[in-house]
Amino acid sequence: MNHLRRASFCLAVFLLGMLLWPSPGLAGQQAVLTEQSAFSYAYIARGQARKNIGQELADWPAPPAGYPDRQWYAPAFDDRAWPLATGRFPSGINRWGYGNRHQGAGSILLRARFDVSDPASAQLRLNMRYLGGAVVYLNGQPIARGHMPEGEITFDTPAEEYPKEAYYTHEGNPTWRVADDVDGPLLEHMETYRLRRLEDIALPREALVRGENVLAIMLNAAPQPDQHRFFEAQGWERVRDFWAKCALIELTLTGTGATGAAANTSHVAIRAANPLQEVDSATADALAKLSPGTVRLVGPRNGIATAPIVVRSNTPIESPRIAIGSLTGPDRATINSDRFTILYGSTEHRDRFGGQDGFESAFHHVLSRTPTPSSELHSAWLEVAIPPDATPGEYTGQVTVEAGGARQVLPIILEVGRFVMPETGRFEGIVGLMHNFENTAARYGVPIWSDEHFKLLEEVFGHMASVGNNVLWIPMALDTHFGAPETLVRWVKRGDGYEVDLSHARRYLKLYDEICGQPRFLSMLLWDVIQGGRRGNEGTATVTIVDPDTGTVSRQEAPWFGTRGGEEFWKPAIDGILKIMDELGWSRDAALIGVAHDGKPSREVVDFFSRIAPDVKWNVYSHSRGYSARDGRLVIDGLVGGFHEQPWGGDTQRRRGQLIGGWNHHFPQVTVARFHFHSYSGNRRMPGSYRTLAGASAADGSRNRSFQGVSRFMLDYWPIPRDTSDSPAFRRTLDMRGHVNLMRNSEFFLAPGPEGPEPTTSFQQFREGVQETQARIAIEQVLDNSEQRTLLSESLQEAAHDVIHEHANMLQAHSMVAQGYPALPWQDHARRLFDIAGQVVNEAEGNR
Repeated sequence: MNHLRRASFCLAVFLLGMLLWPSPGLAGQQAVLTEQSAFSYAYIARGQARKNIGQELADWPAPPAGYPDRQWYAPAFDDRAWPLATGRFPSGINRWGYGNRHQGAGSILLRARFDVSDPASAQLRLNMRYLGGAVVYLNGQPIARGHMPEGEITFDTPAEEYPKEAYYTHEGNPTWRVADDVDGPLLEHMETYRLRRLEDIALPREALVRGENVLAIMLNAAPQPDQHRFFEAQGWERVRDFWAKCALIELTLTGTGATGAAANTSHVAIRAANPLQEVDSATADALAKLSPGTVRLVGPRNGIATAPIVVRSNTPIESPRIAIGSLTGPDRATINSDRFTILYGSTEHRDRFGGQDGFESAFHHVLSRTPTPSSELHSAWLEVAIPPDATPGEYTGQVTVEAGGARQVLPIILEVGRFVMPETGRFEGIVGLMHNFENTAARYGVPIWSDEHFKLLEEVFGHMASVGNNVLWIPMALDTHFGAPETLVRWVKRGDGYEVDLSHARRYLKLYDEICGQPRFLSMLLWDVIQGGRRGNEGTATVTIVDPDTGTVSRQEAPWFGTRGGEEFWKPAIDGILKIMDELGWSRDAALIGVAHDGKPSREVVDFFSRIAPDVKWNVYSHSRGYSARDGRLVIDGLVGGFHEQPWGGDTQRRRGQLIGGWNHHFPQVTVARFHFHSYSGNRRMPGSYRTLAGASAADGSRNRSFQGVSRFMLDYWPIPRDTSDSPAFRRTLDMRGHVNLMRNSEFFLAPGPEGPEPTTSFQQFREGVQETQARIAIEQVLDNSEQRTLLSESLQEAAHDVIHEHANMLQAHSMVAQGYPALPWQDHARRLFDIAGQVVNEAEGNR
């Protein structure tokens, strides 16, 4: 027995030694690539195919124009324009695909680089976990595929269908109810039926090359079942099982004879970057492994164009020093260096804005003219103001960047389109940015309505003018979902009555007029759903009262609309605003009573405003799916509306030659900005989301209607430091964010810089997207006018229809997958759009 025990012990030691002793094939193994390595990526948007149980696959829409070349996996393919990222693709998903509710990728294309010293001796093996199907290429050669059919694989090829078990537990419960922290049998179930695998794939040595190698992966989506029928058969009605059917979850490339792509060996790396790429340390590290690149800018005449330069260092260094020379263009035309502004990107917003609970910053870098402090990561944005009389064409020059002892000269290409941007106040379409005037005063610690406050408002209005803002909301009652510690119109106690004080309102509206011009809509915030007064019930209205002797300001309940004393109290205030509009030369058609919601005001309230302001319509923010026109009026759920904000997204896809023409629509409607974001996938952090906001909203044509712009986007709802959390401004910010539910987007486009409001990268991208939208509208206005259209040559009409169709397709691609936009050739498209818009306008005007 003792001999048996010793023999067993020796055998165990021998087996353990065999396990621990490195075999010749495994010695020196290391991880060459993982999913956390830097990947260049492109998302191919496509409506996920719907499949009924037992039926054939539905037709899949053709990919929009501008998708990557079929040889995207070749080593020579230039992927510099693709964004860089690390981690799971798409972002925002968990291990089983949840968390990316609006994931619409039909294909995800990934490219990563690694170095091989000796291909003949290298031993490399690949393991992957993914959703959908996968095809793997090594230096342009296909080496493996999983859950994909035989034959040629394209962007349109669906992966294998998932079994029912991927949607149900063994007990028959829908997996959409599964939380992220599943464990035990449920974990095993999800691992088994959702995660797909390619395991132990040996990379063929004959496909390797000495030096840099390219591993390319195509992930294609599995079909999406007809979920209503699928789940109703089991007794679950209208269940939506939102989980990505196309994703990379894990990847490891291990072995010997290879390393990850060679990192930047210098102390400082200076690189041109993609403007639609979020700049962070991971992006900068990936850029450092690439060549310096070229700074490329595209813009219209009388517009702006921006592009970033990223500086990455091993140790903290001071902000870069940048010098730009004049650019030379067609026929020796020049754009002087004084047309450029250098803006320094800062990521310190969390510290600067207090970082209190509930205020997650959703914008990107703050762009300041002040150089940033010492850091290992810097970004500098080049902004060029293109002269209105600039010669269209390509301009070239150089920018010299010095940082941390390093010096890099980067070439600049500026492409100026023929289109001339309209002057301030003459933009087409609707842009409604919500301005928080009292929060501006609170943030900078200046008295509200003081000269210092109005100086800050000048800067705010300047930024609003640059994007064509033409909607204003002015609080005339407190305790609305806009909050407000004070009303813009105030009442002064005089004996037994009240006198309306319009001094601040007059100065505020006059300043707006000087900078932004006449607004298309001026919504007087009087009635609100949270005040009450619905279905015949009486509500409460609170206003700002001024003591004439002391000047102190207090809150006081005012007569409810339609009750005794209501007309004497409210009519002078409304008439006063209308008189100011007359003084400024504004049309009274812009005046609105607001804001009606899904919960509409009572008939008594509606009749009251009809009596005291018979020509003033309603601002309606409602989910109403339709409206009816009565005698040329817009009637929304029984209210005569002048402006309809609708929180329903639309469909930007249309057939070639079909025009929406929403800006000419008789009834002004906008789609609320937040519904163009992919709320559950973290895509609000993608600058491409902001660049397409204006265009996607103006192109929407859902439910037999046309949207004319975008609205309800917070401009400067800055978090208030915690030590002032009891301030009215802080409470108003909470009220606004909670009611409108804009937490899924951004609380502010502008940032509170040291000296005043500063733009952010998201604001800049929105601004450039507005320019593209203006160009597209200019084209469609001519094509939509039969008389003007005949003034264009047939070839130009054809080109104009083509570029509009391309624009709609690219917006559709973005509406499906926000991460996909940066990889599209959007700069090429923008150049064509500006050029053709300029030609269309010139021919239409010149041939009259």
